[in-house]
Amino acid sequence: MDIASAGPCFLFESNRLRPYSTRRVRQIIHQYAAAAEIEKRVYPHLFRHQIITFLTRKGIISPKLQLLSGHAEEKSLAIYRDLALADVSDEYEQAMRSFPGPLMLIGSYRSFPCVAP
Repeated sequence: MDIASAGPCFLFESNRLRPYSTRRVRQIIHQYAAAAEIEKRVYPHLFRHQIITFLTRKGIISPKLQLLSGHAEEKSLAIYRDLALADVSDEYEQAMRSFPGPLMLIGSYRSFPCVAP
């Protein structure tokens, strides 16, 4: 079955296959966040932000993300690209801390003032 011909469907539906109101979605999210003891502010748009960030980190290219997210311009996705690059930078720094390179032969890399620990 083609998704487009299936008719309307909603991420959050009642047992009558009707969409929940925006207010009800917020109530449900706050209820589950409280039950999970999440102290951070949780709201519906956060889900959208999280899935786009996740897909960016998994290497989905911007034109596809733009289509999926409904962003009018590709530059709107820059924040997600920046988050992904920050992750790559963190992973690189962590990996390089254990790199057994030439500095390990002559001592700790911390002995060099130009290299941050």
